[in-house]
Amino acid sequence: MIEKTKGDKPKSRRNTFKFIVAGAALLVLVAIVSSNMIRVDKVIIEPGSAEAVQDKINFGGVQTFSSDGEIKFLTVLVSSGRPTYSEYLIAKYLSDDAQILPWQQVNGDLTDKESEEINRALMKQSQNTAAFVALNTIGCKVEQKGTGAIISEIQEESPAVGSFKVGDVIVSINSVPISLGSQAGTEIRKNSPGDKVDIIIERGKKKKILTKTVTLAESPFEKDSAFLGVGLLTRDLEIDLPVDISIDPGDVSGPSAGLAFTLSIIDQLTQGDLTGGKVVSATGEMGLDGSVGPVGGVPQKVVAAKRAGTQVLLVPKGEGAQAKKRSGNMKVFEVENISQAIDALENSGGEKMRQVQTCPST
Repeated sequence: MIEKTKGDKPKSRRNTFKFIVAGAALLVLVAIVSSNMIRVDKVIIEPGSAEAVQDKINFGGVQTFSSDGEIKFLTVLVSSGRPTYSEYLIAKYLSDDAQILPWQQVNGDLTDKESEEINRALMKQSQNTAAFVALNTIGCKVEQKGTGAIISEIQEESPAVGSFKVGDVIVSINSVPISLGSQAGTEIRKNSPGDKVDIIIERGKKKKILTKTVTLAESPFEKDSAFLGVGLLTRDLEIDLPVDISIDPGDVSGPSAGLAFTLSIIDQLTQGDLTGGKVVSATGEMGLDGSVGPVGGVPQKVVAAKRAGTQVLLVPKGEGAQAKKRSGNMKVFEVENISQAIDALENSGGEKMRQVQTCPST
């Protein structure tokens, strides 16, 4: 007969408990490591910064005028490549300001590198377009050339879904040759919701020619306006500027700083303070025709604007409701073209723009 001591049973239980704790800790460790290795097909958008445009623009050989206020462009932080599962969970459950979108919706079939290249091209076009529109607005006449309209974005649940891919180049709409991104937008808007349009595109490196017949929808931004649901930029854009204007946005890419760039160039090349001494933030894609196009990440940009002490906020038409939900004491104006943007600033206390009669030259 073997006699058991009183301490044997508790000792056995302690060992079992230690094994359970160690096993649980190992499982937690494995889960943490796995969540940092697994990538998800999502894009995370978070508030970025509000940066003064004046500090980014340089003029050569022309007189400029200072302003007591500031014009800022707004940025968002976009996840670099596909985020890890842990980053996704943090954004989804622990951040009130993050927006999560499907990777396909934002980048289509592009690789990370191709997406980055398109965003850099969009920023470059944004700078050229801003200078072009600003100079035309103050009285200069500047011409531009291109070889087609590159599709840079396809909006979810739009008529473009299924027919086009990001990177396709539109070269004809209803037999009208297309050389500029703005021209493609103008041709689309000549139609009505429900109309069918024939769009010829070039696809891929071999420029395969395809014809797509698409039924247009009604624009979510403007009643009775035709809508395809694509973002556009001009392929091989050439603009011969009579003024030496260079913009260095740093690491920022994409087209949404176009409105802020344009307003700042106008403000610095004309007498009169458009800001009225206020802190103005603006977001919107600038079209070569002077239109202000919709942008993404408006809720996150409003947060960035508030943090920077913005008093007046300009957003594209149709995106004011999103902005006002988080705007606080900021005055929010919806604008659909550069003229409306200037009017909004004047209505907020800015000085009337004194239009230049002759184009400044280097």
